[in-house]
Amino acid sequence: MNDRAHHSGGWADSPVVRQRIRIALYVLCALLLVVELFISRTGHNRIESIPLMYALYGFGSLVFAVVVARGLRALVRRDEDYYDS
Repeated sequence: MNDRAHHSGGWADSPVVRQRIRIALYVLCALLLVVELFISRTGHNRIESIPLMYALYGFGSLVFAVVVARGLRALVRRDEDYYDS
């Protein structure tokens, strides 16, 4: 039999491939941030013309969502044997 038939993982399960994907995403994010500095935006408010405003807004929204999710987890947590009754 072929050894690939016994391999349960996909092509992206290799640590080398994961690292290359991660590096490619970091490079892409850095390039988009650099391009953002050279784009002139005309917004409805002064805050929209701040360089990297949309990147900062997105990052802040992500941090806010994580903090709220951690609080909600404590609120809706059930005991480990909740469904065993």
